[in-house]
Amino acid sequence: MKEFEKIIESHQSAQAAAALTKDELDRLLDESRAAVAKLTTEKESLTADREAMQRQLQQATTNSATDGKELRRISDTHAAEIASLKDRLAATKIKFDSEMKAKIEGLESTIAGLKATADEARRKAEAAEFKMKEAVTERNKIEKGALEAAAASDMAAKQRRDQLAHQQEQVERLSAAANEKLKRIKLVQTDSLNAIAKLQAVERSCESSYSCQSCLAVVKAPLMCAPCGHMFCKSCLEDANRNKMSTSNAALVGTGRVLLFCPECDVSNILATAPSKQMDALASKFEYRQKVLEDLETLMRSVGAQQD
Repeated sequence: MKEFEKIIESHQSAQAAAALTKDELDRLLDESRAAVAKLTTEKESLTADREAMQRQLQQATTNSATDGKELRRISDTHAAEIASLKDRLAATKIKFDSEMKAKIEGLESTIAGLKATADEARRKAEAAEFKMKEAVTERNKIEKGALEAAAASDMAAKQRRDQLAHQQEQVERLSAAANEKLKRIKLVQTDSLNAIAKLQAVERSCESSYSCQSCLAVVKAPLMCAPCGHMFCKSCLEDANRNKMSTSNAALVGTGRVLLFCPECDVSNILATAPSKQMDALASKFEYRQKVLEDLETLMRSVGAQQD
């Protein structure tokens, strides 16, 4: 843009120089015309004086025709004056011609210089105009490129907005679907926790069937007493106080020695004890089910906490 402004200023300066040169040339021409007019006026004045003298001479010749001597004197005087006038006219003509030639030569030299200056100014003006046209063309190209770039940018921005809007719609759809799935998962989680709670309640209600009648925990290495049928852990039955006190009659289970005291009956009615593999398996399965239900409940609650 600064280069374009410099070119415009150069063009305007060249035009101003050309206009100034033309004004100077017109002024010199006007001065020359005034000088020529002045010299022409002087020439016409001298010519008029000569004609007046000739008329006076003719008048004097007519008035003094009888007086030859006076006539000759007047004629000689007039001839001398006419010769003087001729000399003055010739000198004036020579001076006029010399001055006119000098002024014409000076004018021609000035005109040649002004013409050269005008040609130089015209060349500069043409060069400045050419540069200005080039600058205008370049500016138009730049403006066109800027408009095309702006249009491309607007198109890219519109495409990007459309993509963002499409992505937003997809996100909203996915979010809605995810929320719907979360709702379903929460429902499944709630139903699962309710089912787990029911299973745990059922298992707890059956816990007494697998419990030792002494420690009330799930029986370990169960032994069944005969003939009363009570079930105890092996350690609970062996560690019963009355069985420990009766060391003379007590024996290890499974070696043929008889435990005489049942902790539940509190009488010496035990004739024999027998390990219950079926009860041991049921008790182990009960504990496994309890552990699985507890782990499942913990897992479902942790999943719910992560979703929240």
